Amino acid sequence: MYTRLRGNLSLFSFLAALMVAGAGQARAQGSELERLQQCDRDLCSILRTPSAAGRPLQCDLSMTWYKDQIDKAAKAKGLIWPLGDAHCKAKVDIKRAVITRALTENSYHMKVQDQAATCDVDYKGTLYPVKASVAPELEFRDGKAMSVTLGIHNIEATTMVKALVWSAVKLQEKLGAYQEDMVREINKYIETQCRPRAGKREAEIQTDDSRLVP
Repeated sequence: MYTRLRGNLSLFSFLAALMVAGAGQARAQGSELERLQQCDRDLCSILRTPSAAGRPLQCDLSMTWYKDQIDKAAKAKGLIWPLGDAHCKAKVDIKRAVITRALTENSYHMKVQDQAATCDVDYKGTLYPVKASVAPELEFRDGKAMSVTLGIHNIEATTMVKALVWSAVKLQEKLGAYQEDMVREINKYIETQCRPRAGKREAEIQTDDSRLVP
């Protein structure tokens, strides 16, 4: 049985597979769900006890977005999803120090290194492979997200599918259709689901530039 996942996990730890629409509409089952839940626990652990020392957030994830759900989310924003279902995989690797600085500094521009994603996307009954790199950038102020850009680039696919995906990505970026939703969900995740413990802005945070990655 498929389980629908909450949008905030999709947004914060699976940005590489968001593409254009369908945030919060992903479904997973079996081992997929187990990996997502473990990634959720790992991310929460970092958020609750921010520190430069420790393991990075590393997750090997996969999700499925169904066309009916993507269409519903896209139409709500005045957009069109020209393709069908999308099953995506991504290896998430985000340095712990980057997440820590976002939570603890008064103002921080969080730039995540390229995350690789691969998707099998349905187009007129045929599955086409799509590869892309995603380099999310987030502006934080006093531990709260203020803006988000996904930074989708290096799309590899057949000419037709690439054109459709790229057009959808650029249109979403131009309109900023999901900007407000992403910021809201990220802050909701940080503040309610994985609230940092008291004292997170105190001396436990390492300030050695050799340890903290800009």
